Amino acid sequence: AVDYLLKPIDPQRLRLAVARARRRLARRTHAGTEEAPLTRLLVRERGRAFFVRVEEVDWLETAGNYVRVHVGRALHRVRLPLTQLEARLDRRAFRRISRSHIVRIDGIRELQPWFHGDGLVILTSGAKLRLSRRYRDRLYEAMA
Repeated sequence: AVDYLLKPIDPQRLRLAVARARRRLARRTHAGTEEAPLTRLLVRERGRAFFVRVEEVDWLETAGNYVRVHVGRALHRVRLPLTQLEARLDRRAFRRISRSHIVRIDGIRELQPWFHGDGLVILTSGAKLRLSRRYRDRLYEAMA
């Protein structure tokens, strides 16, 4: 919040509030405080830790307090909320398709309609995931 405006709105005060918000956004962008998209994920399994490159990930799904990371035939777990992971992924490469799934856009082979506005996302790996109608338009927008 940069200001608190009451009705009737004073046009001058509105202009000042918008200018202040723009300055803050510009400062934040130029200061480099926005995080760069993730390029790799740290996976801890069986007493060892290793990195998985994000560009190799086919899809991600929630699993309790973990996220299952599907990379080809391999399956890894990362202890991180899906929403936090989504915020760090490159939106040009990944999109959420339901409350439980995020897919790599380049890994999508086919989209099929399903029931009540939902759909199926078929990946090049053969996996079939449900596309929620809530996220459908965002996926179509990314693929256009």
